[in-house]
Amino acid sequence: GIVNVASSTNLLTDSKSLQLVLEPSLQLLSRKQRRLIRQNPGILHSVSGGLQSAVRECKWQFRNRRWNCPTASGPHLFGKIVNRGCRETAIIFAITSAGVP
Repeated sequence: GIVNVASSTNLLTDSKSLQLVLEPSLQLLSRKQRRLIRQNPGILHSVSGGLQSAVRECKWQFRNRRWNCPTASGPHLFGKIVNRGCRETAIIFAITSAGVP
């Protein structure tokens, strides 16, 4: 799992007083990102909501196309396409950038 209760530096508290623990070996967030989250309580909810909006918008815009903005569970939401230089990748980056405040 991603929980490592042994390290207090990985403990984050969001605006709803939920404790989130990040496993440093997975490198989900950089040290700078973790500091930003600690300094701005509630930012994870904002980013999560923006990303969900971006996914919904992407799926809506491409609902009748062959590539319909598929998503997957795991560390890479949009899969390997984000590593390619194609128009679909540009759309993903544009929509997610617009969706996350």
